[in-house]
This record gives sequence, C-alpha cells and structure tokens, in this order.
Amino acid sequence: MINLQKCLEICSLSEAALIVANKVAFDKGKGFVLSHDNQSYWEFASSINIRVARLTRNISKYVFQPTLKKTRRIKWKERILYISTWEDKIVETWLNKSLNRLLSQWFSHKSYAYRIDGIGIDTCQQSVISNIKQCSYIARRDVKSFFYTVDHQILLDKLTHIIEPNDYLFDLLRQRIQFQYIENQSEPQPATLGLPFGSPIACLLANIYLTDLDRSLLKQHVHYYRYADDFLIAADSADAVLEGAKKLENELDLLKLQLNTKKTENLSFVEHTDFQLVNRFRFLGLEYWPEGIVRLPIEKKRKIINIIRRTINSCPRHQDQDTRLRLIIENIQEAVLKRIRYAAIIDYYLKHVNDEAQLRVMDREIAELVISAALGKPFRPRDFKIIPYKKLRDLGLISLVHRNRLHQQGHLQVPFLSIFNTILFERYQKGIERRTDRFNQIKLSRKLRLASHSN
Repeated sequence: MINLQKCLEICSLSEAALIVANKVAFDKGKGFVLSHDNQSYWEFASSINIRVARLTRNISKYVFQPTLKKTRRIKWKERILYISTWEDKIVETWLNKSLNRLLSQWFSHKSYAYRIDGIGIDTCQQSVISNIKQCSYIARRDVKSFFYTVDHQILLDKLTHIIEPNDYLFDLLRQRIQFQYIENQSEPQPATLGLPFGSPIACLLANIYLTDLDRSLLKQHVHYYRYADDFLIAADSADAVLEGAKKLENELDLLKLQLNTKKTENLSFVEHTDFQLVNRFRFLGLEYWPEGIVRLPIEKKRKIINIIRRTINSCPRHQDQDTRLRLIIENIQEAVLKRIRYAAIIDYYLKHVNDEAQLRVMDREIAELVISAALGKPFRPRDFKIIPYKKLRDLGLISLVHRNRLHQQGHLQVPFLSIFNTILFERYQKGIERRTDRFNQIKLSRKLRLASHSN
C-alpha cells in the first residue's frame, strides 16, 4: 500500500516545480494562464523557492483550492478545462509523477497514455506496427466524454486497494477527485461527476479507473491497446475481435461509461458481413496498412508542409537570389533542428512512418516551395534547371527521407525530450522579472480600457 512518505521519497516537490517550469518554457503562453487567483506563472515564480519549501513542510495538511472552469477550443473541439492555481499544479504534478513511478508495475502494460516508465505512444505504435500484419480484423472504440463522466465513488473504491485509506495521501487524492470549481465568478461548487480535465493528475486517475478493464481484456485472445480512452482490438479471427469488443462494452457498463457511437468501428482487410472492408485504418494520428506500411494521413502531411511554408514566408526578402536561397534554407534548418515545438512535431511523425515513397513526395514539395520563394515566382518544373536539387542539398536543405532513416536506426533523439533540464529552468528563472513587468503592463492596459468603456 502506498502512503505519503513513499511519494516524498520517490519524487520531491522541487522536481515537480521544475517540471511545471519546463512546460511553461516549452509553451510560453501557458505562463499567462490564470486561475481564480488571477496570478500568472511569472508572478508566482518570483518567489518559487520559498513557496516550494513551504509546500514541502506543509504537504501533510495541504488543501487544494477550487479550480476555475473555462471552455476552450482545442483541435477544433470545445472542451471544458479546470484550471488549477500554480501552487496546486505543483502538488498535482508531484502526485502524478510519484504515483506513476510507484504504480508502474501495477498498471497494465497495454495502457500507453500518460506513463513515465518508457511505455508511451511510441511503444504503442511500434506494437501495432509489429502485430498488424497478422491481423485481418480490427475494432475501434472510444468512450463518450470520458473525463467528464468518471464516477467518483467507483474511483475512490479502487483507490482503497492501492493507497492507505487512513494516510493523508488518500485525502489529497479524494480532494482532487471530489473537486470544487468556480464558474463565472460564482461561489465554489462541488463536482458530482468526472475528473478535473486539464489538471496533471486527471490522467493518472483515469489510468487507475481503467486498469481493471485492461486486465480483463488481456485475458481475451486478441491484440489489445488502450491510449487514454481510445481502444483498439485486433486479431486474425473475426469472432475473437467481436467477443473482445463485447467484453469491453460490458466492462464499460460496470464503470458507468458510455461508448462514443460515432467512433465505434468494426474494420477488416477481408470481406466479412459484420465488418467494414477497408485497405487501411487510422489510430493515434497514423495510417496503418495490412502490409505493415505506416503513412501520414493527409492532414498530418499538410501540417509538416505548412511548418516549412510558414518558415519560408518569415524569411526577409533580398534582391540577390543566392542570398535569399541561403537564408531560406538556414531558416528551415533552424526550425526543424532547433525550434523545439516544430522539431517535436516533425520528428514525432518521422519516427514512425516507414513509407519512404510518401516522404520523397514531401521532399520534392519542400524543394519546390524553396525554389519558388528564392526565384520570387510560382514554381515550374523547369526551375530545377535554374536551381538544381543538388545545390539545395549542398546548402543543407533537410531531407525527410534521410531524417526518417536516422530515426529508424536510432541515431536521433526527439528534441522535445531535451527540454527537461535544470539549465533551461535557470534560464527562464532569470527572465521572470521581465515577464512579470510585461504581464502587469497588460493587466493595467486592460483595466484602463474597461474604465474608458464604462465611462
């Protein structure tokens, strides 16, 4: 059984504070996200050492504050987010990190989301790729509004089997399960259902809620994968897949969860009356083909091309063609190799795609964009005589095919992983005062505008 002391031994609150700081460093806009206390990260972090020390001393009697309920559009969907104060986020991150480590062996090895033990989306996709050649039938399932429909009492009952009920750790988790929220400056209200989506600990609690389901599906004669609330069941037998899908639905009923009928699919690579005949299927942002080929869907392909296009368009325009060409290629190198956000997106997809024919087409499209920008006119095939492909490569234009091969051979590390280091934290800590001043100026200008409108 896990208690508060074990969590403190395996992860410190200082480490959790560093993780929060690095997330802000990766996406600076997060630093200006406000909860009900109207405090930015930069204001909070101006005395972060004192705050973390106080948290460590008082963690055995810590009380979470209410979250702020907001609606945000994320990937073309309206989602409800519950925004915690920055102090609460550090405690939530600490709980998530320490419990993830302590529960690593307890979680199912077929649960791939929000893990920190080497099991993640990469592991999931590699397993799908290795097994899909032997599978002709696939069932895809998704839970409807999963994070907002988790039953509190069922989750608390599950916690009693892994957390000491009389330890304050259990009370901390209970506070975050039966959380309170503020909406439109109202009084705090208790949530009767669901998890605080947007909180670092919500994902951990989701995995705890579904672990028994994972174990029951592993007893079926199928290949089973779960990433958060996305389920994939595959086998070479139609009956095995249908039986596994039925078992999944029964387990979801016990958890008081409903399937999203719009994302319920029975697919097959061979004709069958109970399955839709397809030549590929999508899972976790990639297209899987029966021969084991993995390709980028059209929107992911466009995402990478648009990153290159935006980078090209941001280049200063010079009269000299050679100078313009050199600056464009240098900017692309900077974006792909050093801008962590762009590099993480591109390398994530390149790491798993194994269709070089698709990547060659994308390489040519990138070359055409570069030549068009260098010449200052729409591209025509004969422009390759003016700026040959070899010249582009000699100047250092990236090749997605080459970068993909480096990933496949294990010679590249995804740049996103390098962000979690103390040097980066120290660098951003030095900029806290400057960013705090900027934030205060923004707040002052907003108040002045509101005052002028009211007058």
